[in-house]
Amino acid sequence: PSTTVAEPLEDQTAPVNVNGLTVQGDTIWVASIEADEVLQLDRETGAILARFDTGGAGPDDVAVAPDGSVWVTGFGNGDLGRIADGSYEVVTTMAAGINPLEFTADGTLLVGTYGPGGTLYEVPTDGGEPVVVAEDLPDINAFGIAEDGTVLAPAGGIGGPGSVVRIDPATGEVTTVVADLDP
Repeated sequence: PSTTVAEPLEDQTAPVNVNGLTVQGDTIWVASIEADEVLQLDRETGAILARFDTGGAGPDDVAVAPDGSVWVTGFGNGDLGRIADGSYEVVTTMAAGINPLEFTADGTLLVGTYGPGGTLYEVPTDGGEPVVVAEDLPDINAFGIAEDGTVLAPAGGIGGPGSVVRIDPATGEVTTVVADLDP
């Protein structure tokens, strides 16, 4: 589906940094911790179509839900936010340091924390209490969902050695897929 807004904003000032991004139809959504905002960009021209202030969340990553809403992790304060119908709202507040997020094929929202000893959560999209899926994870900063529903994540951070791990949301089991990658 097309998500392009008719006219670019007058303010085309680039964000200070970009931490996460996702594609939705004709647009790209980017999160900027330092600018404390999420931007919607025209995928073809790069023009800024919308800006969403996150009120101190320090947005790190973004994902599109099956209903088309855009979800945002607040690395700075732990806010898990949603952009729907042209506005940003906080759905729930977790711990500072939430970072990667993604939806599974059945619409389940998974959210992880950054840093060694991290946690992977299943988070109800209605604002209910997050459920721990896996704990004491290696330093994961992003992840994707494989066709079998498992989570694939780079691990090890900038200190290395790097690896790729698989996390089974059903059991919490963590296995190494690739090890000893150069940092």
